Amino acid sequence: LGITKIQVSIVRSCNLNCIMCRNDKIIDDPETRDIYFTILDKIKNHKLQTLELTAVGEPFFYKKQTFDYLSNITKENDFNLVYIITNATLLNDSDLELLNKIDKEKCPIKIAVSFHSINKNSYETIMRCNLYEKTLHNILQLKEYGLLDRVNFVIQKENINDLLDTYKYFNDRNIILNATPKNFMNTDEYELIINNP
Repeated sequence: LGITKIQVSIVRSCNLNCIMCRNDKIIDDPETRDIYFTILDKIKNHKLQTLELTAVGEPFFYKKQTFDYLSNITKENDFNLVYIITNATLLNDSDLELLNKIDKEKCPIKIAVSFHSINKNSYETIMRCNLYEKTLHNILQLKEYGLLDRVNFVIQKENINDLLDTYKYFNDRNIILNATPKNFMNTDEYELIINNP
């Protein structure tokens, strides 16, 4: 068996400074940014199953480069699926339309959005921003376009009391909520709560 999935943190930079994150508003220099996209170019043309853009930073921090890259991927030569984990706060309606216009036969894309509470105050405390409405709008638009895979929810003391309401909100809209504890301990216990109500 060969490599079928590759996970790349294309940036360390993030526009947010969430309380559970270790990023502390790291900003990559242009040279580092170019290295990320050079790596992505080098893994093209290997007919892999999945490319996952995730982990440390915000994939849309370098929006133009990310969109350019996605526009030049082909399912036949590169990846059967591009999976993106984002906070969705940098995306506007034009960006969502661009994502929707990328040929899904040529480059299938699925997106997971980090959204840590349906309670606005909890969300803004955790994310340290006032982008609740915009992010929720983006989640629902991604769902409408068929691009949304799930919503990620990191369970912590600031949102533990919002877990059930958040689950109900997204479940009512046929959106999967993937809840994971902040310290990633007892994961199975929490996943049972979410996936088997």
